[in-house]
Amino acid sequence: MLGQTQRSSLMIKEYGRASKSIYCKGCCNLHCRKTNKNEKVCIAWGDDDTKATEWKDDATSCGLYNTAFLSLTPARKQMMDLYSSKKKVADNSNEQLTIF
Repeated sequence: MLGQTQRSSLMIKEYGRASKSIYCKGCCNLHCRKTNKNEKVCIAWGDDDTKATEWKDDATSCGLYNTAFLSLTPARKQMMDLYSSKKKVADNSNEQLTIF
């Protein structure tokens, strides 16, 4: 599980830094979580409804500050999908091996 500092660093690595004095608190991409209005999530990072995707107001903002992530063209994948600690393994149980 990535911590807030690690997630912020990855966002800054991908999108650049907005400014040292600007924090995520005022960003249009920071939303209240649907299941708990007291927790916030960054749309650009993603939300899997766990503490691992909760976002803090005082995180240093990335270059997407007040740039609507969902309207970017070409469309971008959420960072959570790229840096998730859960590796998806293909299910090959129904495949047959053919030997010639």
